[in-house]
Amino acid sequence: MKQFLFFSLFLVTLRDGCFAGEQQVRKTKVLAQGLTVQVPEGLTISSHRQAPDFELFVFKSGSNAILHVYLGNQPDFPKEKAAGPIQSQTVNGIKAESVTQKKPGGTISREVLLRLHDKGVWPQRMHCWYANLSEKQSSEAEQLLSSIRLVDKSRGKDP
Repeated sequence: MKQFLFFSLFLVTLRDGCFAGEQQVRKTKVLAQGLTVQVPEGLTISSHRQAPDFELFVFKSGSNAILHVYLGNQPDFPKEKAAGPIQSQTVNGIKAESVTQKKPGGTISREVLLRLHDKGVWPQRMHCWYANLSEKQSSEAEQLLSSIRLVDKSRGKDP
């Protein structure tokens, strides 16, 4: 009986992904032609086309918004003008700028502007942000951000 209980607990632990270092199952989602992100199981994406020239996405864990994404050519970056210094960086070879705020309650807010293309291709910019997330939730958002890729469709790989 003890062996059965131990084995049952093992299967539940395996199913729930409680082992350290386990890779979470992720699916590649296409946000725009040649632009992908790796989304873990359990996160949902809603898309809202507000106008012909831009699209908004919201990534949610349950009812909690983890990451907001704007795709278009005229982003409003940074949304909070007094958020702090803007840092230059790259995300998988894409030029980016970001600003991060750690709030007194321990929450984190961050904005990232990715420069996808210079001219002629839509979208030229990807503005991602999250606000007032716990450390665990901001880690989920950062995993999404770090999985963003520009893929050259003609070659079938990253440019």
